[in-house]
Amino acid sequence: MLVSTTYSFSFAMRTTILNVFLRPLKTYRLSFIWLKAYVQQLESSKLKLAQLEQELQKARQQVFISWLHVCLPGAWKMVPL
Repeated sequence: MLVSTTYSFSFAMRTTILNVFLRPLKTYRLSFIWLKAYVQQLESSKLKLAQLEQELQKARQQVFISWLHVCLPGAWKMVPL
């Protein structure tokens, strides 16, 4: 004779079991969101660095032109801007 077993889980048990199965998905989703934010931060930092490098290059050119003007009067006219 086969004994029929029926499982009646309480709401708390079903919620716990569901959370156990969903935990890896939640972790994956949070990791993906964190990674996306990190990549956006890196891209933003890369753009800021490029802007700073351009500003530094302009400042160096201005210093060079000023130095030519002071040390070699009239030479600044030969420097292309």
